[in-house]
Amino acid sequence: MGAGHSGGSQGAAFAVSAGGVPVSEVVLFDALYGYAPRFASWAAGDATRRLVHVYRPGPGNRKVVKWTERLRQSLRSQHVRVEDQSGGTYKRSAFRAIFLTTSAPHGDVPFAGELLAAILADSALR
Repeated sequence: MGAGHSGGSQGAAFAVSAGGVPVSEVVLFDALYGYAPRFASWAAGDATRRLVHVYRPGPGNRKVVKWTERLRQSLRSQHVRVEDQSGGTYKRSAFRAIFLTTSAPHGDVPFAGELLAAILADSALR
């Protein structure tokens, strides 16, 4: 599993696209600042992979919202369906790509509503 908060998307993007390290899950906590095609190609490359993208929509987070739409389009073009979840609470899902919105402040996103614990409990790491 790879996870990143804020600028952590860069490391995760290179881990899934450069190879050499098997990654079955990626969780981005308000961390999508580019690399949408890399994440989409990685997710589409194996039906067992899972991508969880937690973000804060709204005008104060324009870059993440813009990249979220690019990721959604990239996933769609590679036939990976996205489940949208809202309210800041993670729900177990059979979807391979989950986009979860939260209203938590940027620094609190991984821990708000016990998101990190809930996502880890549902991961392959359990």
